[in-house]
Amino acid sequence: MEIVIIESRAYQDLVSRIESIAAYIQRQTQTAMEKNEDHTKRLLTTREVIARLGVSSRTLQRIRNEGRIRYVIIRGSCRYPAREIERIGNEGIAGIPPVMQDLELSDSDLRTNRKYSRRHGNVR
Repeated sequence: MEIVIIESRAYQDLVSRIESIAAYIQRQTQTAMEKNEDHTKRLLTTREVIARLGVSSRTLQRIRNEGRIRYVIIRGSCRYPAREIERIGNEGIAGIPPVMQDLELSDSDLRTNRKYSRRHGNVR
């Protein structure tokens, strides 16, 4: 065992520096944890996004593949920031204006390239 003798003032400076480093580390850790909690609270699952946007899982995958929406992969599943879902919803999905997303289109309307459903009385 080796004994080191230092002056009292040098010891106090050393202790003060160690305390300030410890406080800094604690603040950084707390800030990182708060950011992580906020980030995970705002992430939506694929099912939640599909329900909110009213699209199929394939459409969501296509939007993701085209790079039109940000996402992260956590434990093998895609998660989407809530802000991105709001943005996509406001812009319109797959080039469809938000007003038209609520219209009910049947398969035959889509095959015949009709803009609106007969149920709405606006057949082109």
